[in-house]
Amino acid sequence: MLNQLLKSMQYNQELSMLYMDKSVQVSKRSIQAIQVGEEFTTD
Repeated sequence: MLNQLLKSMQYNQELSMLYMDKSVQVSKRSIQAIQVGEEFTTD
């Protein structure tokens, strides 16, 4: 997943994300990653 985020940032591409709320309804959104925090890049 991290590689997909980094590649999308490098090539300025949108990603499709699926979200589920507390009532278990799913929505699809398109996002553009502009920054990945350090806590997500450690192994």
